[in-house]
Amino acid sequence: MKKIRLLALLVMLVLSVSVILVACDKPDDGVVIDENKTQLYVWCVNSGYKVDWLNSAIADYEAANANKSWEEGKMGVQIIAETPRSFPGLADINADTTNEVYFVEHVAYRSWYNSGVFADMTKAVTGTNPYDKAGSQYTTVLSRMTEQQKSALNINDKYYALPHFYGNYGFIYNADLFDEYDWYFNVDGQLIEHRTDISTTRSAGPNGELGDYDDGLPATYEQFFKLCDVISGDYQMTPVGWTGNSYKAHFEGLLNCLIADYEGAENMINRLNFDGNEVLAKIVDGSLSLDSVATTISESNGYEVFRQSGIYYALQFIERLIQTDAYHLEDGKAFGNYTQIDAQDDFIYAGKDGITGEIAMLLDGDWWQQEATETFEDAKEYGTKYERNFKWMPLPKATEEKVGERATDYDDTNGYCFIHKNATGIKFDLAIDFVQFCNSNEQLVKYTQITNTLRPIAYTMTDAEVAELTPFGKSLYEHKMSDKFDKVFFMSSSDKFTELQLALNNPYKAKFGTLSYGAAEAFREAKLGNIDATAESYFTNLAKYWKEEIFRK
Repeated sequence: MKKIRLLALLVMLVLSVSVILVACDKPDDGVVIDENKTQLYVWCVNSGYKVDWLNSAIADYEAANANKSWEEGKMGVQIIAETPRSFPGLADINADTTNEVYFVEHVAYRSWYNSGVFADMTKAVTGTNPYDKAGSQYTTVLSRMTEQQKSALNINDKYYALPHFYGNYGFIYNADLFDEYDWYFNVDGQLIEHRTDISTTRSAGPNGELGDYDDGLPATYEQFFKLCDVISGDYQMTPVGWTGNSYKAHFEGLLNCLIADYEGAENMINRLNFDGNEVLAKIVDGSLSLDSVATTISESNGYEVFRQSGIYYALQFIERLIQTDAYHLEDGKAFGNYTQIDAQDDFIYAGKDGITGEIAMLLDGDWWQQEATETFEDAKEYGTKYERNFKWMPLPKATEEKVGERATDYDDTNGYCFIHKNATGIKFDLAIDFVQFCNSNEQLVKYTQITNTLRPIAYTMTDAEVAELTPFGKSLYEHKMSDKFDKVFFMSSSDKFTELQLALNNPYKAKFGTLSYGAAEAFREAKLGNIDATAESYFTNLAKYWKEEIFRK
């Protein structure tokens, strides 16, 4: 039944996509303009996070402004939203003569600034937010931003965009399965599995603290793969599912997060800034060997950052996951024409529809639940919409020595909100006000409650507000909003970063023969016997690629 329904849905999407794109050429097509109100035109991509959050914010804002006049002879605001599924290019945005506020991913901030597409929105960032309560710990949007964000977005003491979307790749686990079979590690590092001859006290997990959300989950890479061995061997289930037709991008995202979690925020920010001092590594006699002295990184030798130890350990992790057949779905799915929606679909239906075998974990972005809304709705026949107990799995640590260190993740969505150069006069003031409204604590909370994802700036949620999240949303909030969790964003004020941003966005390239390969692709090709790529050779060739192919230009 599921596959038939999905096929019908895909056909409908294919047939309708041209209509959707045409309809979105002008956001006011089909919209009745209320001449008694002031209009604000907003553009937002309708991708993984969808636009339910925006529709809610628009309704709230229009209600809040119902009795406010922005123009003489008019009362209230009418927001008209354009929400296509595809991302626009800079040329398209520059040519736009309608939309005044944008919410979009994949923004090259300083390059776009140089193009002149942005209006100066410093007032929205540094001005007191009228929609936050007096006495709040966050009185401005700027006060909610990290030091990295403030530094990277500050251009001559002005701000032209602010962080909006936030997400990255990792593992979602089926907590119902984990609970049913007790797939948790005890304090002695053994899988409990309802055994009575060992301690049943769960370990402290990767964060090293007992009594919280990650107790019993794999603390190290070795424990993760030990769990995969048990799931695939003893239980004959699939440990991890992922999309085949975009596996390279998913593994690139996972690689970034594994590296960030190993290196920590300071090293990752230094890497983006081409700055700092760090003890780097190389392969000697087939093993990782640390340099005897630290290397001072600058814009002239920035290729050296690709000798970070965390890169090597992360390469080992994905090499093992990709090349061990028992750990993932069959090749036709794991590396074939198997979409992200297919993978989400099977994960949700696994063990329920009488067709799909159990899948313990899913490799995907943390926006996956919102993206899979239609499938969750379709799965109501198996219970309530979110009856299945899916949770975000904190990444295991590369080594025992790393257990207990601060967790760090890496956001490379480049998701921003900005005001378009179109907005002038009253429309500019209205755009500033709307942006501040969307970044008030109340709206930040609603965004999280609607999407079950997070925003990349600081805000607070009460226990009652957190209780409204799905199990997945709660687990994400508990982990990523912890005071022992650091976030690194793909942004920098470095001129070298701006120059190389396109290459840095997908930085893992290494040559084998005359061809360059991404890491996941290289390990897949090595498994097929087409190239001789290992974590060790890839690590060496990666640094060489950046020195000879990127910095030489």
